[in-house]
Amino acid sequence: MDLSVLPHASALPRQAAHQDGVDESSQAPDAMGSTDRRRLEEAYALTGLAWWEWDVRTGRLSWSEGMRSLAGLEHLEREPTIHDWAPLLEPADVAATTVLEHQALTAGTPYRHVFRIRTPAGELRYLESWTGPLRDAAGDIVGLRGATLDVSDRESAQRAHQTSEAHFQVVFDHAPHGMAMVWLQGERAGDLIRANDAFARLLGWERADELVGTSLASWTPSAERPFSRSRFQAMAEGRSRGSAYSRQYLRRDGSVVHAWVTTAVIDDGAGVPEFVVAHCIDDTGRRQHLRELERLARTDALTGLANRAVVDSDLAVPPTVGPGAVTGLLMTDLDRFKLINDSQGHLVGDALLVQVAQRLRGAVAPRHTVARLGGDEFVVVLRAGEDGAPVDATSVAETVVAALREPFDLPSGDRVVLTTSVGVALVGDGADMQDLLKHADLALYEAKDVGRNRVVRFDAHLRARNEARVRSEVLLRTALREGLLRVELQPMVALCTGEVAGAEALVRLHGPDGSPVHTGDLITVAEETGLVVALDLWVVGEVARLLALDERRVREGHSPLMPLLVGVNVSGRTIEAGDFASRMGAVLADAGVPPRRFAVELTETSLLHDSGLVEATVEELVAMGVVVGLDDFGTGYSSLAYLPRFPLGFLKIDMSFVQRLGTSRRSDAVVAAVVDLAHAHDMTVVAEGVETTEQADALRSMGCELAQGWLFGRPAPVDLA
Repeated sequence: MDLSVLPHASALPRQAAHQDGVDESSQAPDAMGSTDRRRLEEAYALTGLAWWEWDVRTGRLSWSEGMRSLAGLEHLEREPTIHDWAPLLEPADVAATTVLEHQALTAGTPYRHVFRIRTPAGELRYLESWTGPLRDAAGDIVGLRGATLDVSDRESAQRAHQTSEAHFQVVFDHAPHGMAMVWLQGERAGDLIRANDAFARLLGWERADELVGTSLASWTPSAERPFSRSRFQAMAEGRSRGSAYSRQYLRRDGSVVHAWVTTAVIDDGAGVPEFVVAHCIDDTGRRQHLRELERLARTDALTGLANRAVVDSDLAVPPTVGPGAVTGLLMTDLDRFKLINDSQGHLVGDALLVQVAQRLRGAVAPRHTVARLGGDEFVVVLRAGEDGAPVDATSVAETVVAALREPFDLPSGDRVVLTTSVGVALVGDGADMQDLLKHADLALYEAKDVGRNRVVRFDAHLRARNEARVRSEVLLRTALREGLLRVELQPMVALCTGEVAGAEALVRLHGPDGSPVHTGDLITVAEETGLVVALDLWVVGEVARLLALDERRVREGHSPLMPLLVGVNVSGRTIEAGDFASRMGAVLADAGVPPRRFAVELTETSLLHDSGLVEATVEELVAMGVVVGLDDFGTGYSSLAYLPRFPLGFLKIDMSFVQRLGTSRRSDAVVAAVVDLAHAHDMTVVAEGVETTEQADALRSMGCELAQGWLFGRPAPVDLA
């Protein structure tokens, strides 16, 4: 109701009371008694209808309580006016509503229409109104009256249904694969209701309308019909709501096409299966794709050999005896392949791996499975011959080593000679099938650890050593998690004065009761598992904590209990992990310990690692005031030629050299030469493992400044109490 566009009351026509279907008993609003009005309102309320009247002469708007509720104005304390109502109309519906109201007021034409309002609370509602002219006692049109119903739920449902229908039509007709609807009940059971063009093309027709009305049986080859009837009957009787299966269709030209079909049953309003919707895909491409996927899933893409999935499948069955039974496994990789791959490039490395795969395949009997696990790691699954006897695994392994020892031709025209290491594991060694890979891997690790270019078989010794390493790893992880590690210090003394000049921090493992636990190869296990990074950072933090406590004691007037300089061993893996210098700087800053009280000891292999990260880390540590030195000199490459690259402050002679002092002139000359060369590079020399006064005297005479060993003190815990 928009008052601004409606005619003035004086312009409203007089018309017969019975015109346009309006009951001639209609009266002006005031003609109805209060009792009649109450009864009318009660009657309307029973139907869910709300009534209203609008007298354009006075502008009075009379609403039932139901109408107030529909408009969201139930809390309005006064009678509503047209100015309360008009703003609620949705702008898009105003024009159509105004036209209808104008016709009713000028021509007395009643109408029914649906429009939208937005309540003061912001809720959008759909209302349906039956509207007619309001007449006075003389029959003149003086306004409008009507009944209104909230139809929001109905309209929403209708719109959702229309949207769903539209979406279904679009999806059905334009689906890239075949879509078909088939009757399930009555005389038309099995006939096509509807199809899209993709389904028509699948069956060799050009358009879907050419197929409508044809029967399912006409597209089904005779061999397929019993299965087709069974599936159809199950859906028609409600025993199946749909399924997915492969089937054949008879094309227009008589040929047969394979298709993958997914069906869904649609019920009528009473829950009875009415029709089935089928989604059909030409199965030819899918089958080819599946075959290709299966091949790829079992084949190494680079070499064409079997892959890890095939090996896992071969080892997933219980061990058996007889022809073709799995009897063992070889695991091999190329010694120093990474050097070739890094220097020549990955393309050359890949070409080399392809040749290796060909050599392996030619070196073993066809019944054995040759697979590539990844990188330069290959596996040969050994199988018994026709007589059921196990193959001689060591003999096969030696054949593999010999085959791979022959020169390889690289794409660049160069020739390269490689060696290989092989680990052997046999089913008869007490291992089940799932353990073969693990045991062969341990044997391969042992082959490389003892010098490469050899064959090692897994045995009880390797089993025991592996179990010990596992126990050590568990102990180390537990110690890091539960705080069971302790730092002990071994003093370094000045050979000229005998005074303690520093100490080396050594990590020890203690049990929950505080007693020391012998770990044997703790550091080796830490290196192998990568736990050495966490271990090194823990030692740095613990030494910083102890130094901070000692400095606080000094500030409180007590004598220091810690040496001025403490060295910590840092693994090359920790340096390669990155950000070590900044992390160490943060630890020292948090503890308030001057960097000059720290010495970092690196091994020769750490310095020789082909990475600029090591050199940059050493320079960063020295720049912040940390002393960096070379530990265990003589156990690595034993060369000082690379030392000018690094700003090192000290060098430690390995105890193996020190303990040979006095045994021969050559041994003494080697140590003296190391001392002289270290001094030439402005480095202080520390001798490790000094146990006798004779060794100390010899080192002092050679100019060695510092020494550590049992002669001067064993590693001991720090007591700052």
